Amino acid sequence: MPDQQTESVFSKINQFVLRLNRITTVDKLLFIQELGVMLKAAVPIDRILQSIAQDTKNPHFQMIIQNICSDIQGGASLSDSLAKHQNVFGEVLVSMVRAGEASGNLDQTLGFLYKQIKKDHDIVSKAKGALIYPSFILMTIIGIVSFLMIKVVPQLVSIFAGAKIQLPLATRILQTTSYFMVEHTKLIFLGVIVFIVMFMIIMRTYRGKYIMHTIQLHLPVIGMIVKKVNIARFSRTMSTLLRTDMSIVQDLEITARTLGSLPYKVSINAMAEKVKEGATLEEGVKSVPPVLFSNVVIQLISVGEGSGALDSVLDELASFYEDEVTQVMNNLPALIEPILILVLGSVVGGIAVAIILPIYTILQNTE
Repeated sequence: MPDQQTESVFSKINQFVLRLNRITTVDKLLFIQELGVMLKAAVPIDRILQSIAQDTKNPHFQMIIQNICSDIQGGASLSDSLAKHQNVFGEVLVSMVRAGEASGNLDQTLGFLYKQIKKDHDIVSKAKGALIYPSFILMTIIGIVSFLMIKVVPQLVSIFAGAKIQLPLATRILQTTSYFMVEHTKLIFLGVIVFIVMFMIIMRTYRGKYIMHTIQLHLPVIGMIVKKVNIARFSRTMSTLLRTDMSIVQDLEITARTLGSLPYKVSINAMAEKVKEGATLEEGVKSVPPVLFSNVVIQLISVGEGSGALDSVLDELASFYEDEVTQVMNNLPALIEPILILVLGSVVGGIAVAIILPIYTILQNTE
């Protein structure tokens, strides 16, 4: 009995450790791609899953694939097996696989899903990647200014202490700021840590996250990127789900859950309610805040509904906004770099001027 209990404890610990291995989008992309290719070759699905599990390097994902394989060998469908791990695969994938099984075109559906998820992954990766460089430059600016104010400025300003001159206003401001930073370094450091912790706590709340996401939408450059990314993901996901046999209300509800921006989530859920009451998708889009969807999006949705080709129109719309995001991401470093260099130059130049002015005054008095 103790051996069984020990084995059970070790089994739970092992499962917990496995779950620490995060399943990435790349892991899921490889899974979908291999599954689709082997299904085209008419390989039995349980053998496909066994082969994929052996090739999978992520132990957590390997365990999930093995569980799916066991369910299928027990008589379950692929969609039902995937649904047990919906937190990993997502509602869109499960719904599309179910539709593919029903139509008998599962391999084609998986190919379409692979393209859709890859495009979505690419657009989010580019958005994150483009912000890394500006963030690094900003942190560098903060580091350089802090070093100058704490280590360099006090030594230079002390030279003027013995000189009987009226220090310029810029030098007095620099001296006071430097003195405060030197005397209260620990307090400032603690304040920064408290601010970061409080920010993280607030961002874990629904209200705090909603406010922050709303602010993002109104920021000059970031707002444009957030809108383009969310419209692209909305269009791509809706285009994918409209190819299934689900109702448009279900499509909207699932799409809302795939988006990262809370204002978009709330608005799309509101659109689903309006459509449920009998409104068209165009009327639903028009009812949400105008900052979320442009007139072009509304007009194209209207055309798609009128022509009965809404899925194709949304697919084209998604491609357009994905290209727009790619272009913005490629140009963003070139746009932001001069601004950041100008800020750094202005700050360092301001410090230099504040130090040089009293030196110039002393030289004049000695002549």
